[in-house]
Amino acid sequence: MLLNLNQLRIFYLAAREGSFARAAELLFITPPAVTRAIKTLESYYGVSLFRKAGRGVALTAEGEVLYQHARPIFVAADNFEQVLRDLVKVGPYELRVGASKMFARYLMSTITSFGERYPNVTVMLRDTTSEEAVHGVETLANHLAVVGRLDYPAHLRSKHLRRADFAMAAGPSNPLSGREDVSWLDLEGQPVIFREPGSSAGRAMKKRFAEFGVSPVVAVETGSMEFMKQYSAERGALAFFFPADIQADLASGRLIEIPLREGPLSLDIDIVFQPETYRSPAVQAFIDMLEPATTAWDAMPAEGAAG
Repeated sequence: MLLNLNQLRIFYLAAREGSFARAAELLFITPPAVTRAIKTLESYYGVSLFRKAGRGVALTAEGEVLYQHARPIFVAADNFEQVLRDLVKVGPYELRVGASKMFARYLMSTITSFGERYPNVTVMLRDTTSEEAVHGVETLANHLAVVGRLDYPAHLRSKHLRRADFAMAAGPSNPLSGREDVSWLDLEGQPVIFREPGSSAGRAMKKRFAEFGVSPVVAVETGSMEFMKQYSAERGALAFFFPADIQADLASGRLIEIPLREGPLSLDIDIVFQPETYRSPAVQAFIDMLEPATTAWDAMPAEGAAG
């Protein structure tokens, strides 16, 4: 038998109240159910947790040891639940989220859902480069950041969100457009649009080119996706896009996707935060809503900037 939190909560409340009957009232179960849970624990682990004390119960030495370990768990859980309730009742509260320009627009559905559930919490979304978003977490300007992976300062914490693959595309005038077998090595000397300084995607591009010993021509550096699309379509420069961002351009023939033999450019996306900030129920609630939402990102048509 594995000890579960329900059994531990029954024990904790019975110990805290000094009464099986009172624990049953708090849990909306019957006193016999409390007794059975306690007896099951005592029988399985071969210990005696309670002794009779007047009309109630008192802890044995073994029970006191277990209680001292269980108490911090449920004190923290009760505090967490209370603060989450307060997020709905009390306000206003501001949750500051930094995000790279590439992913900021994909957070909007989560922000909308979060606002509906916690109407007194205002989410302030700051779209910038990955480096600047992480710096915002360092300086406490942001509670958290959603960015492409970088080398983070040691005192910050990160949580992996998802992995993103980028599509390489160019306008029809690029000589690689339409070819079925293109290698990273074929990009030597090709005009490539790079992301602006501070972009995690830009860093990932440079690292990938270095792995193959390839030196492309830097056509331009920009943080604007619309500029990237227009420049690539009209000048034939190669560019790397999040696939959902160029669905319409590929369908119209304005851009042509060019698959790479050795695999696409990939980037891990992380949530970055201060260890103390992660204890905030608002931050945890936002992350809990964000993680499942990323499964829809690949199918979302989007417009905006990239960085």
